[in-house]
Amino acid sequence: MFTESENSAGQIGASRRGRRRRMLVIQTAAALRTPDTDFAEIIHTPESVPAPVNKSASPASGPTVADSPTLSANDGERIKDLLEDVQPHTWVFTGDNLGFQAEQARRGWIEHFSDFIHEKIERKQDIILNSSIADSSIEHILNDVEWRVLRFQPDVVLLMPSADECARHGEDVGFRDKLQQLTERLHDEGCTVVLNTPPCPTGANHSQTKSMKTAASRIRTVATRTGAVLADHFSHWQASLQHDGSNANLHAESGKQPSARGHRELARRLLKSLNIRTRNS
Repeated sequence: MFTESENSAGQIGASRRGRRRRMLVIQTAAALRTPDTDFAEIIHTPESVPAPVNKSASPASGPTVADSPTLSANDGERIKDLLEDVQPHTWVFTGDNLGFQAEQARRGWIEHFSDFIHEKIERKQDIILNSSIADSSIEHILNDVEWRVLRFQPDVVLLMPSADECARHGEDVGFRDKLQQLTERLHDEGCTVVLNTPPCPTGANHSQTKSMKTAASRIRTVATRTGAVLADHFSHWQASLQHDGSNANLHAESGKQPSARGHRELARRLLKSLNIRTRNS
């Protein structure tokens, strides 16, 4: 059984200071660096920088559907610098595990993402960890953030709110406030943050769909307010539903969890949201 040593608190504190120093170095280097040539297997394409944040925007405004994934001017630039940095980095996925069942011998979206980072862009020393738990709530992660996330000394934290929490509490203002508090806490610890909206469900009743739309809108709001990167899976799956009349091929038979194809699509959308594109994406 793993137990932390008496000096673990001091070590974690030192690692936080180290992360902050690394982030300052990365930001300084970014201001001086000239654009590098693209990788053979990926294309870093310039995307428009979002307009200045309107901090007075009402959080209760209706949900909007983004035409393309949003890359923030803050954490988005840090992601780019991390990918170009020769030093290895640590990525931690947390939140909901989207019902992935390893016993079915299927690869989840995190594994697909890990394969791409390690093999396609040859960042073989990057560590990609998964602390996701089924139906994990934002409040639970916030209260347990030291154990779930920070002890791994992550450079990047990728958060997937639970679809169940979004369906039941997405319209509660507390959902948005706790998500923003968690994002700001991670930023204070020197982490780059990627917020994921959960995929749009199929066969959900009207009240669940309405609540999930509101939750997705609030996740977008928090990403804009905090400068976190946004991976908007909800809008992407919703567009598929509106175009085809069904997105059932992205779901497992239950209609609640992503299928094997759905997990591949989640990974592909995440990579695109990070401005990392394969030739066929």
